[in-house]
Amino acid sequence: MIRKQLGLLLTAFMTLSAGAYPKLEISLSEGEPCPSRPGYPESRCLGIKNCSNVELYIKSGNMTLYDVLGCGIGVYMELVCCPNKLPNLQTASSTTDSSPAGVGPMVPESEPKHKRKPEREPYRHVVSLQYLNALTFDSYVMRCTGVLLKENFALTSAACAGSFIADPNHVRLGLSEPFKDVLEIDNITYHNNDLVLLHMSHGYSKEFIAEVCKQVDVENRLKLIAVGFSQKNEENCSWFEREVTNVTFDSCDRVSINRPVRGIDNINHFCVNPKTASPRSPPGSCVECLRGSASILYVIRPDGSDCVAGIATPTSKSCIITTHPLYYTSLLSPINSRFLNDELSGSGSRT
Repeated sequence: MIRKQLGLLLTAFMTLSAGAYPKLEISLSEGEPCPSRPGYPESRCLGIKNCSNVELYIKSGNMTLYDVLGCGIGVYMELVCCPNKLPNLQTASSTTDSSPAGVGPMVPESEPKHKRKPEREPYRHVVSLQYLNALTFDSYVMRCTGVLLKENFALTSAACAGSFIADPNHVRLGLSEPFKDVLEIDNITYHNNDLVLLHMSHGYSKEFIAEVCKQVDVENRLKLIAVGFSQKNEENCSWFEREVTNVTFDSCDRVSINRPVRGIDNINHFCVNPKTASPRSPPGSCVECLRGSASILYVIRPDGSDCVAGIATPTSKSCIITTHPLYYTSLLSPINSRFLNDELSGSGSRT
């Protein structure tokens, strides 16, 4: 019976393969972990015939056929992001904080997502940066993570500009397709070889501006989430989120500092530790690195709203998976907040 039902599901899924269901921005190989998506269970890229869990999610009402995420084309069949675990049959009212980061409560759905009102986009302030391809000089690549602080200002790590890599020339708003317009950068301002503020010739809508946290937000937080783009050959892949914890500042004593960042101390920086290890990726695949991607540190408040607390400190530009503590540059500190206020208010110098 299961085999027959799975065959019917496969037929239906292939019927929709013209594009009625969502797909990743990149194709994965069978067996690779799928990047985390809000509301989508932790999963791996498998052939639809090899994924009985998809049928269980659909039958339980936790997912519809329109929600199944495609991740590529195999030799004989479509590849989908197959949930690693059996569906959670609890409703939203019975879920707890033990849910994995990035996986929302599994609520039975009475209709496909594409027919319901769109939910508010998570981390909608995040941007990626565009660079001239240094190998061909006739194309562009996307690299690094940033955050929109004003309609025409985005903040990123100093490792994403300057002498270490070519300067970015455009900003692109959004975590995944459809992205917002790509806007040209016309000025770059550096701060302590730590932060970089990018000024765009045009601006985005105010609704995409991030709120910088206050101290009370950090103290009363529900959790801390690092958001960035996974990396492959110094280019962005899909976005990821990873829960981190704030630890004592001396826990970062062993962090290797390979770039001359000025003023690293417990006033201007956080020391955080990844709560769980990033998934190990096969050689040559995308890597979820917190520092190398210039990930953004978000505070999630008890009511579910968010604010931005910091950016991964560019002590190194290498992209490696680590479970060790690392620095994040605080946007709340007097020195850093004064820099941002001066520049965003227009009183700062243009350099």
